[in-house]
Amino acid sequence: MNRRRLFGWLLVAALTATGCRRAPSNPPQLYEKEAAALAEVIKAKKAAEAQQYVGDRYAWEGTRRPIDRLPERLTDTHERIKAEMELLRLVIHGPKKGK
Repeated sequence: MNRRRLFGWLLVAALTATGCRRAPSNPPQLYEKEAAALAEVIKAKKAAEAQQYVGDRYAWEGTRRPIDRLPERLTDTHERIKAEMELLRLVIHGPKKGK
C-alpha cells in the first residue's frame, strides 16, 4: 500500500512538474532589422510573382496567358472536331459500304 501511495505521489509530482506546453500569449517580437528584412523578402516574392505572369507583354494584356499561335490552334480544333464527327458517323451508320 505504501508503494502505491509513493507511486501515486511521484506520478502527481511528475505531471505537475512538466507544466503546460502551450505557446506564450505574447509571441516574441522581431527586431527592427529582422522585421525589415522579412518585409523585403515578402515584397520581392510578390514582385517576382507579378513579373512571372506579365513577362514581355503589354501592361493592358493583364496576367492571363496570351493567345499564341491562334491559326494553328483553330486548325487543330477543326481537325479534332472532324475526327470526332467521323467517329460518330461510324458508330451510328457503320463503315461505308461501297466498291
